[in-house]
Amino acid sequence: MHLRALFILAASLLLSACQPRTLDLAGKWSIYLEDPSGQIPDGKQPDVFPAALTLPGTTDLAGLGVPPARTDETSRLSRRHGFIGRAWYQRSIRIPQAWEEKAVYLTLERTKATSVYLDGCLVSTSNDISTAQIHPLGVLQPGRHQLTVCVDNGGGSVPDLVIRSSHMYSEDTQTNWNGILGRICLSLAPQPPVLPVNAALPRLEIRDARFTAGGHPMFLRGRHDACVFPRTGHVPMDLEAWRAYFRTCAEYGLNHVRFHSWCPPEAAFAAA
Repeated sequence: MHLRALFILAASLLLSACQPRTLDLAGKWSIYLEDPSGQIPDGKQPDVFPAALTLPGTTDLAGLGVPPARTDETSRLSRRHGFIGRAWYQRSIRIPQAWEEKAVYLTLERTKATSVYLDGCLVSTSNDISTAQIHPLGVLQPGRHQLTVCVDNGGGSVPDLVIRSSHMYSEDTQTNWNGILGRICLSLAPQPPVLPVNAALPRLEIRDARFTAGGHPMFLRGRHDACVFPRTGHVPMDLEAWRAYFRTCAEYGLNHVRFHSWCPPEAAFAAA
């Protein structure tokens, strides 16, 4: 091969290797809170997005919604800004030239039932609430596109039993927030967990009516966790918050946690 051709090939490969394979979408998004009395038809989206907020985050933290109907509630904490229904989040995205003819995926690490629109067209839906949602957007032309995510914390395609009985939704604990938490990104492949767990777990058995770990007797002394996070009204998504959580548990002599009717995020498993 000619020296000049070799140089062009090497430069092309180097440029391709330097191109980002993931684009972070954290930051400012526009938002529209849908009025249940004037519901937008399926497959459509709002014409105007009158407010803004920062994602990752929730409508509560952004001060969007309405005060609680009761101010004398004693059985649980009250939300300062409640909203139940469909909230629409929108922002402009730019697909790099290097992503031409490549499939693109949208990752939403933790949210409620969602419908994803690209340039006004519905492209994907998901009701995964305990794991990251991976939305295939297809092969996109390089340049600007409009991305819209409808988050429905009023139910949507989530089974009614989960809505009524799970702490993923219950107002009694973390609250039934609306928003998107954790990682929000575009990528050229479905994103694997960013916090791999490499712990060597001992073999758990029952011997003579006793629990053993690696052959040694073990006494389980733990706590029930119902997703109670009153400062934010939602579960923390970062590693350090969960390290602090488990350190506190250990200081009280606890050696396990039972997460009741909900599943914590990746960061909790990595910290544990």
